[in-house]
Amino acid sequence: MTAVNAIGNSMEPSIKDGDLLYFKPIIDVSHILVDDVVLCKHPYIKNLKMIKRVKKIIDGCFFVQGDNVKIFESSDSRSFGLLPPSKIIGKLS
Repeated sequence: MTAVNAIGNSMEPSIKDGDLLYFKPIIDVSHILVDDVVLCKHPYIKNLKMIKRVKKIIDGCFFVQGDNVKIFESSDSRSFGLLPPSKIIGKLS
């Protein structure tokens, strides 16, 4: 298990800034389903980890997005595209 404090409001209302979350390590990405909340590595910003919801799975890659529809600053698949499986670290337990 990996414990992570949420930072920011991109996942509100389901996850709030400061919430402590526990993620199970990913061994097999085939267990990740649409609507799962995942901990993932940003594809372009080194050492940045993000908490996002899987919205689509296309050809084995993941379209991830924040839950907060009121903000547009969220860095997610709308700005960087699909995430390869190697960028998925954990799944919310």
